[in-house]
Amino acid sequence: MRKLIVSDVEGVILPRKIILLFRISKIIGFYTFVKNIIRGILYELGFLSLQDLIKNFYRDLKGLPLNRLWEIYLEDEVMKRLESLRKLKENGFDILLVSLGVPQQFMDKIKEKGTCDEAYGVKVRVDTENRIIDVVENEVLRDGGKVRLVENFCRLRNVRYDEIIVVADDWNNLQLREIADIFIGFNPDNRVAAKAAMIIQDDKLDSLINFLLSSSKPKLKEKYILRKMAHISGILLLLMPNSLAIGLLLLAILLYSIEEILRIYDINFPILSQLVRFLGKGNEISGPALTPIWYAIGLILSLLTPYPYIGIVSLTLLDSTSGITNFLVKGHAYPFNQNKKIEGNIAGIIVTTLALSYTTNIVPALLVSLAAALAETFSYMVDDDITIPISATVSYHFIKNWFC
Repeated sequence: MRKLIVSDVEGVILPRKIILLFRISKIIGFYTFVKNIIRGILYELGFLSLQDLIKNFYRDLKGLPLNRLWEIYLEDEVMKRLESLRKLKENGFDILLVSLGVPQQFMDKIKEKGTCDEAYGVKVRVDTENRIIDVVENEVLRDGGKVRLVENFCRLRNVRYDEIIVVADDWNNLQLREIADIFIGFNPDNRVAAKAAMIIQDDKLDSLINFLLSSSKPKLKEKYILRKMAHISGILLLLMPNSLAIGLLLLAILLYSIEEILRIYDINFPILSQLVRFLGKGNEISGPALTPIWYAIGLILSLLTPYPYIGIVSLTLLDSTSGITNFLVKGHAYPFNQNKKIEGNIAGIIVTTLALSYTTNIVPALLVSLAAALAETFSYMVDDDITIPISATVSYHFIKNWFC
């Protein structure tokens, strides 16, 4: 049975794009670094095309020796990941790597390691001294380009694969779902997680390789439960004066932001770095992770409203209860969001309704819980740590006069 693995590169083989951008900031300078961060945000929001994003990035690198980038890309951990792919090759998998940002020159070197059958990247034009000039438009940057590259790969090899397995971390790989028999989210963003048939979270490729070779996905139950218990602990803020709670949250955001920046440069922040690694999941392990910041902001927004109890209870209990239920129960995933399950929503609604009914009638408590559950289920572009408290608070504001 012939199987083809089609994998993204950044976030799977190489560090995530944002980490590479931080590391290259030493070369490009602060102004160019900030400019590319803003471009990345505009791209994520759909206001900037992929072609313009990549072309502008390499335009900023004009004159930089390509080898300087190579030094940033290929670290010891990356080489270990490439070696890990050899296990899949030895077990009969064909491997195709496709990147929307890595220079083709680097992809050729990766292919030379013998860990994949083909590797496609961005065609970067260089001068006679191997200094970057610009990007040459090629298939990988066009809409649907990754799909056509996979189809062309299969056609040139004259092979019909019984199974095509796609491994991806971010949303620009969703185009590959149309040709994938199995779509795996490896430390995925929200949009990939919603569409993935399987989610694997690890700071190495071991879990992914073990799954592909044995179809057995390890579950880190203790770590997951501890993470959710930390999430629930936010409800303790209701025992403090609002001003003190907000002050502590702002301090936590500041300290955490410093820790994440230091972690990108492999500098440990005492205690906090160890805690983040222990509780982190998926792309949070390698940093930077924004989830804790979104969570703190969600708590702050709740504390700033006339109904802090509504927002904080919804955020801490509904999210955690549904998450734990989804983790422990096989359940039934929503067709539009494979990362959420009906059973998890039901459990979250029940627990949150009971908790909210402590301060309001059962009917508005149920309606608010339903609104928060819908926000959690449909949160793709915005983190649900933001949408849950907002939806709960806004819905309660309009409902309370009808039933209270």
